[in-house]
Amino acid sequence: KSGWSQPRDEVPTEMLDECREMTRLSLAAGVTHIETAHGYGRSEHCYGKVLNQELRIPRQNYHLMTKGGPRTAEDVRRSVDEQLKGLQTDHIDLYGWHGINSADTLREIIKPGGAVAELHKLRDEGVIGDIGFSTHGPMEVLVEALASGLFSFVNLHYYYFFQRNLAAVAYAHAKDIGVFIISPNDKGGQLFNPSPLLRELCAPLTPIQFNARWCLQSPMVQTLSFGMTAPEHVTEMKGIFPASIPLDTQTRTALNRLEAR
Repeated sequence: KSGWSQPRDEVPTEMLDECREMTRLSLAAGVTHIETAHGYGRSEHCYGKVLNQELRIPRQNYHLMTKGGPRTAEDVRRSVDEQLKGLQTDHIDLYGWHGINSADTLREIIKPGGAVAELHKLRDEGVIGDIGFSTHGPMEVLVEALASGLFSFVNLHYYYFFQRNLAAVAYAHAKDIGVFIISPNDKGGQLFNPSPLLRELCAPLTPIQFNARWCLQSPMVQTLSFGMTAPEHVTEMKGIFPASIPLDTQTRTALNRLEAR
């Protein structure tokens, strides 16, 4: 929990040790996408130290994503500069505006000369790559952001137990906007702590593995996050694959059991 506190650049030894081990195991298992955020306390500084000083992972070996919530063009320059220093890199592959949850926020940041326009300038300068946004907001805000033409990916909630954003997923796909499903193991039903019945219905898959395969079955979905804090989480993640379109027989059987309930 100390990882969420200040000061950002003072990373506790326990946090650094966990991050080093999980990053090493994840990369060895084939993970190539690392996601963090300015709003995640000491996380950017922790990844900066682990990737560059401790594990010395070649920069081309992974896609680095972070997020931030700068409200003005000036805030963008200041915030991104701080993030680059924390992450110890000269470029960010994917940058997400963190939390477009209301129409007022959206309209403020996409106005001419505003925060998102400045992010596009940084993209043109080669400092950041693709620009997207994360959201916990209502459908109308989500779709308005997608319709703006200013973003090339979205982080959103969409899981077996929460399918209400399907229309937004389909709309993003129609506009060739990447879909990144966030927090499937927590917001997707706290699947790390399933009931005995849910375990039985998903077997031999775990509920986490079933939900991930269900998410990835759609050609409209490009990726999902898989927050891992212990080595056994990496083993569980590896059990998702091979994910297939359409669903494999094993996953389809579990789905049929769940649908019958």
